[in-house]
Amino acid sequence: MNRFMSFDRFLTLWLVKVVWGIAFAVGALTLIGSIVYVFVNDDKISALYVPLIVIGSLLILRIWLELVVVLFKIADNTSVIAQQPRLPSITEAMPQRAEAVPQGPAGWTNGPHS
Repeated sequence: MNRFMSFDRFLTLWLVKVVWGIAFAVGALTLIGSIVYVFVNDDKISALYVPLIVIGSLLILRIWLELVVVLFKIADNTSVIAQQPRLPSITEAMPQRAEAVPQGPAGWTNGPHS
């Protein structure tokens, strides 16, 4: 119970598996029911449309559930990255110059228009 209340792990990843299993079972039962309905009532329109609707709905649900899983995996990976020690920025990592840039001999210019 303590682990459930601590929000250390996402419940959604487990829930996605349950939702997909239930949806797949309902889709399979719907397809079986539509086959029985077609033979009992001789309805050729239902024989064509019901399987397309069920398979299309399952495909859309699967894609949506995979997107949900991807979002939660991104959140997991982001939290791992956030817990790593911070790297120094480029200005902190660059060594400081010990002395100024030497100047050229007297009379030299910095360019053609100086």
